[in-house]
Amino acid sequence: MSVLRRIANIAMLVLFYFGDLVQANLELTWVLITPGTVEPAVIAVEVHTDSPWLITAFANLITLSPGTTTLEVADDGSEIYVHLLTTRPLGTMRADLMALQHRLLKAAT
Repeated sequence: MSVLRRIANIAMLVLFYFGDLVQANLELTWVLITPGTVEPAVIAVEVHTDSPWLITAFANLITLSPGTTTLEVADDGSEIYVHLLTTRPLGTMRADLMALQHRLLKAAT
């Protein structure tokens, strides 16, 4: 992969992640000012890499986002279990996390 393409992929990861952070902060603020709207849940997110470094980076990006916490990585590294404080459908949250993983993998490889 060319250096310019890699730089562009890293820039896209940073920009999209910043947007995700802003959205998560707004959602968490809404949850705090409107009690009873949150539906906590735990979901499993499939991991599409064998690299311990990338699995760790993905888990940390999840935890850095307000309202999400990485609970555990499966022993075989195939799934990450995530606790969510959300007002959005779980399918949407899973799709957002999969998109984050895709951007991370694209930026790293």
